[in-house]
Amino acid sequence: MADFFSQNLQTIMMVSFLVAAFLGMYKVYVMFESKEGDGGVDIKTIENELSEIVESILKETKLDKNALFEAVRSHERFDKERYKNFNQNRLNQVLDLLHIRHKTDTLDDLLEKLKGK
Repeated sequence: MADFFSQNLQTIMMVSFLVAAFLGMYKVYVMFESKEGDGGVDIKTIENELSEIVESILKETKLDKNALFEAVRSHERFDKERYKNFNQNRLNQVLDLLHIRHKTDTLDDLLEKLKGK
């Protein structure tokens, strides 16, 4: 048996390397596989839907960021499963998007613009 291994050591090592390389490439493929067919929604769509919710809330009442966050989470159009990654940072990103759309710098300016519409 030892004689067999000593004669075929290079072949055994090459086959082992190829098997390990194949398994590694397969694992990377599975990890980065495109999952477009699972019905997921992209970030842009979610941001647009959240910005519509935030706009509708800000048109009705004047809130600070913490109260706005709670108002968005309790809004009737807010789906906890669809927006499961909604947090304070996502709210800040949506507010930044609204500042860009309405050409404002502060939350008070944004409130004035939205109430003027």
